[in-house]
Amino acid sequence: MGHLVDILPQSTKIYRARRRKENQKFNHEDLTSPPPSLSQNSRMSPVGISFFYGGMDPEVCIHEVRPDVTETIEIAEFKVKKDLFVLELSHDFGEPRSIFDPYYDFSYEEFFKPFLQHFIHDISKPIRKIDNEVEYIPTQIFTEFIKSINFTNSFYSGEDEGNLQDVFINGIKFKSSIMNDGVNLVLFKGPEISNTYNSDLNDAWLYYKGSKTYQVNEIIVKSSATSIR
Repeated sequence: MGHLVDILPQSTKIYRARRRKENQKFNHEDLTSPPPSLSQNSRMSPVGISFFYGGMDPEVCIHEVRPDVTETIEIAEFKVKKDLFVLELSHDFGEPRSIFDPYYDFSYEEFFKPFLQHFIHDISKPIRKIDNEVEYIPTQIFTEFIKSINFTNSFYSGEDEGNLQDVFINGIKFKSSIMNDGVNLVLFKGPEISNTYNSDLNDAWLYYKGSKTYQVNEIIVKSSATSIR
């Protein structure tokens, strides 16, 4: 289980995108996690629950908002303020281990691993207007469950005195289904997740460093046949 928990160390850069209308200006409050009153139903959070949805580089963020050609996208840059524990689901799980492998774990290989693969498939699917929001409930429940688990016994994070430290998950890293090799990130905190350098908000997880605008010049569509009728 330890390899499923990763650390985003201090100073790690993460990004968040917003589509921008003509002459529209965004500030820090517009680019961090939205207020609960504006939080919509999503695959990992129900309406009214604010999470930070972002990515590990600007390009994946641009892809994820599915812009139109000539549209302007604003990308906010944040820096991790303290070490964050994340569930690492952006890598391949590989082939099943042999029962003769010294690292074989029956419960993980036969139950937990297949479940995680199914969960990754669900959270990575692009959200479409035709999707039934009831479909989000299973992934929302699992996300809420993950938030409540103390991973101390499966991920060592000792304090200087030798005492074990609580390890609660701050978010999830997962693959982008829209951009090859893109990695998305969700962090379980609302607007108070970030502050500016001159702010006195001490419990923030991220520093807001500023934003840049990008204009979409080209959209490439790739397809493959899945059946013959």
